[in-house]
Formats: sequence, structure tokens, C-alpha cells
Amino acid sequence: MTIVQQPWRGLTVARKAAFVFGDLTDETADPLIDVPAGAIVVGGGLYISTAWNSATTDVMDIGDGGDADRYTVAAIDATAADYTPLDLTGYEYTAADTIDVTWNGEGTAPSAGVGVLVVQYVIADESVDFAAMLSVNSWGGSRRAPNV
Repeated sequence: MTIVQQPWRGLTVARKAAFVFGDLTDETADPLIDVPAGAIVVGGGLYISTAWNSATTDVMDIGDGGDADRYTVAAIDATAADYTPLDLTGYEYTAADTIDVTWNGEGTAPSAGVGVLVVQYVIADESVDFAAMLSVNSWGGSRRAPNV
């Protein structure tokens, strides 16, 4: 069998979503990053830059529509500024989905909290039109994809 060289083979896509305490709903999976069918998450993490300050606890899970904590073996403590890498599973998405953050705060509502979710993924399905996918950057502006 001949291996066909493809210019997009091995391309890692990185997406990030910044959020503040008012963007998330307690005990609700809030979708932050879209992933296409065929995506396999290969890296990323949650960076809490400003600690959440509910009266008792603030924890977060990272997951998707099929498993609310797919990428967190243990809930992430959001009461301290820190970076927590995703727990990688090798799961391949069979349909488009979202990577979600589920925040659970106990006590009074927080008045502070800032985080950034970063997700890196590869596409296992080589029929995906990468040039079209990359023609719009994460800020919504167009940019020219490399010649294929």
C-alpha cells in the first residue's frame, strides 16, 4: 500500500475560550469550544487566572455532550489561580460537538472569577476540508488558507 502524502495530515487545531464568572450558569454544561466530527482532543487545559469566590466551593468539570466530565478525572478547584491540563481520553467524535465547562458553586454567588479553556485537537477523518475550515480564524475574520 502506498501512503499518500497529504499537506494537512497531522495538523493540530488549537482553540481557546475566555470566560468570566457571569458567563457560566451553576450546574449547567456551558458550551465553549466547537469540535468537528472526527476530532480527537490531544491537549489543552483550563487556566484560572482569577479565582472564583463563592462562599463555600467552586469546582469545574470539562466535558462534552456525551460525558460532562470526559476531560476531568477529578473536578478542578476554581478557588485558586492555577492551570490544570485536560485528562486525555483518545475519544474520537463521530459527530460535531462542543467542549463544555460545568461550574458548580456552593454558597453565595461569586463576584470574581476568570478562566481560559484551551483545547487542541487533530482530525482523524481525512475527508474534512481543512482549507475551508481554516479560512475563518477564531476571531471570525477571514484569512487565506495555504495552497493545498
